[in-house]
Amino acid sequence: MKLLCLLAIAVAATEANENLNDCSELTAEQCIDIGINDHKVHYYAHPYSCHKFYKVEGGRACLSCCPLIHPDRSNRLVFNPESGMCDWPFNVRNPAGNCNDVNQIPKSINLRSAIRVNCPESGTSLVKDEEDCTRYYKCVNGTPKGPFNCRIGNIFNPTIQACDIPGNAPPCIHAK
Repeated sequence: MKLLCLLAIAVAATEANENLNDCSELTAEQCIDIGINDHKVHYYAHPYSCHKFYKVEGGRACLSCCPLIHPDRSNRLVFNPESGMCDWPFNVRNPAGNCNDVNQIPKSINLRSAIRVNCPESGTSLVKDEEDCTRYYKCVNGTPKGPFNCRIGNIFNPTIQACDIPGNAPPCIHAK
């Protein structure tokens, strides 16, 4: 099944005359019938562009594009074949296709904060942001997701793993 889907997608991709990293002209009609329907949804990397992927459902493969990292820039997220989702470029080990721009990390990303998240190797927990106590991360099996923001006026309380009023939480040195 997977081999047939990949073959059909590769044929369609080679026939398409498109700018590999341009997603401005993608429409819902950019689907191909592959004639195979296992009643499941599958995601496959585009063979020539790391910013595009195919969603295969109901016997049709539809071309999609990962969203922009920031609305004012042209950098896009990269399709991650391991997770089947669009992801930050630095999280994708071996992106498919033409990805000359994947090492460009936008200045708006706070990498120090992301790197300093101390997630437990297993289980699910909420962990404070080391640089801003109004934010926290959700850790799932060692992988941080977020940051998430507390409501205005609250800070993250690591003792109860929830946002709380400042008087109930440990002192906050880094509130922004």
